[in-house]
Amino acid sequence: MLADVAKIVELLGGEGALGRRVRSPYDLVQLELAGIPFAAFQAFFDTIVASRPPISRAEIKRTIFSGSRPNSQGLMGRKASARLLRLANLQAMATVAIGTKKGMEEFLFCPHKELDGRIPFVLSKSELGGWQTDVIIARAEHGLPV
Repeated sequence: MLADVAKIVELLGGEGALGRRVRSPYDLVQLELAGIPFAAFQAFFDTIVASRPPISRAEIKRTIFSGSRPNSQGLMGRKASARLLRLANLQAMATVAIGTKKGMEEFLFCPHKELDGRIPFVLSKSELGGWQTDVIIARAEHGLPV
């Protein structure tokens, strides 16, 4: 599933941080393939930290950046870009499905019993972990408890 593209762009610091117009899922694919600017990673990190989630700044940083560094043009690699889009998409979807920012934060940033006590946001740095988190979000969209 893909959240509203505008919400994903907003979470990534807007078109200024991304360095281009992003209006469609196809634009997101092109952005991922070209590499997302480091400024968008920093904007996403700052947005999450500003909400003061119940996990450490270090854990958030490891999840978002995961040891990646920008190239000489300030762009992150494909894997790091895909991870960032996955995390921003999950946050946008969870906000809509759960209905409140507080509810989204409680879901994404606290251990979850259906994920063997793992934190959905941290687990989602891998594609398979993102899928597992996505299933729980999809249930919330249909009114089932998360």
